[in-house]
Amino acid sequence: MSHSAILLRILKDLVEGRISTKIFVDYYYDIYNFMADEDDFTLYQAALFKELDDLVTFYIAPDEVPEYPYLNDDIKVLSEAKEILKRLEEEYQY
Repeated sequence: MSHSAILLRILKDLVEGRISTKIFVDYYYDIYNFMADEDDFTLYQAALFKELDDLVTFYIAPDEVPEYPYLNDDIKVLSEAKEILKRLEEEYQY
């Protein structure tokens, strides 16, 4: 399973209530930081990761990332995350 697939699975588990926010944050950021430490990202890849990070922050604490007001439900958050991860996978194979 690719790292990005794991990130999406963890996000789905959070949205579906299968894991707590604390577990999500611990695993999500461990994987995210591992990927950032191990790989040299292009500017485009780094921008996609920044988008995904902002989206996750918005999901956990909406007031911290106000530029996503249109994502007013879990389905839209997941849909947006899937799109970002799809673009990441097209750009860079894990």
